Amino acid sequence: MKKTLLLIFCLAILSPASYANSFSDVTQSHTYHTALSYLKEKEAINGYQDGSFKPYNEINRAELLKLLMESSGISLDEPKEKCFKDVEIGLWYSKYICTAKEKEIVSGYEGNVFIPGQHINKVEALEILAKL
Repeated sequence: MKKTLLLIFCLAILSPASYANSFSDVTQSHTYHTALSYLKEKEAINGYQDGSFKPYNEINRAELLKLLMESSGISLDEPKEKCFKDVEIGLWYSKYICTAKEKEIVSGYEGNVFIPGQHINKVEALEILAKL
């Protein structure tokens, strides 16, 4: 799975393909246009409801997990019960977080919470990548 993720990101960055503007704030001349367009085409990312991607915003725990889980090829199921106290069933990120917990990719914090909206640090991100 790690090789698949690495391959997807390398192809996205190195692909000579020309993509239409996928996001309102990422022009065709933007450094990451091709990579972001490729990932959107593969449905690994979809941006915000207003059509933007906000490429320089910090990423939170739920957003990164969605990106990595979508890119990993792991089968995702909607959870039937809460996997963490702060992850409600039916939210856009619940299937990613609960599947990752079930596969022992994430364990959350003390008190059985995940804190999906918290910005993720490098160590946490690398730990998730190492477990995929």
